[in-house]
Amino acid sequence: MKRFFYFFLILFLISCSINKPYVSSLSCKRLVVELDSGKVAERLSIFVRFNDEDGINDYDSMTLFQKNTGLYWHINRNLSSFFKTDYEDKNSFIVGTNKIVYPLGKFPMGNYEVQVQDMQGNKVVRFFTIDDELKVSHLNASLKVENGKWEVKVEDEVLFTKFYLLLLGADRQPVFLKAINVSSNSSISDTVEALKNEALDARYVQLCAENAQRNKGYLAKPIQLY
Repeated sequence: MKRFFYFFLILFLISCSINKPYVSSLSCKRLVVELDSGKVAERLSIFVRFNDEDGINDYDSMTLFQKNTGLYWHINRNLSSFFKTDYEDKNSFIVGTNKIVYPLGKFPMGNYEVQVQDMQGNKVVRFFTIDDELKVSHLNASLKVENGKWEVKVEDEVLFTKFYLLLLGADRQPVFLKAINVSSNSSISDTVEALKNEALDARYVQLCAENAQRNKGYLAKPIQLY
């Protein structure tokens, strides 16, 4: 009986370690973030589409290295945001953070390395480069939530061409990202009820925007849904 138990245990451990994760996409962008004080700050947003047959509980951490300065940021799973999009693969999810802050304000130009690791110690490595300055102070778009409806209005916006609604839970962590089809000098609206159906535990919504290259973005202040 003991031999059978040990054989089963070894077989189980081997089977768990076979399923190595992979990253099918990496999104890195510098964000202008509206603070509660009314000021804006620069942050770095890094999200990966993490694919692991062992599921979301096998995710461990992400580490960002700035190659020129030697600085690094370690983001464990407790500091990470997990959420799904329209993608249907049950073993695929988006994980990362949009709250990485550089000690001196603006992130330096140069080469960066991202390491994503699962609970078994398997790592996936990706690279990206920051090669220009982020010079944005405001967004020519607005989100309004009132009378059971939400509305996004975009004025004569030049830099940002893609717009999203980011749904947040009670802890203000992202739970769902919804792309919206709106362009310069136009608007779009729908009911709050329909928006809540995208993620039942959503309590806040943020208007997000990014440029065509998807390496620069803007994150407006959260608005309470109800």
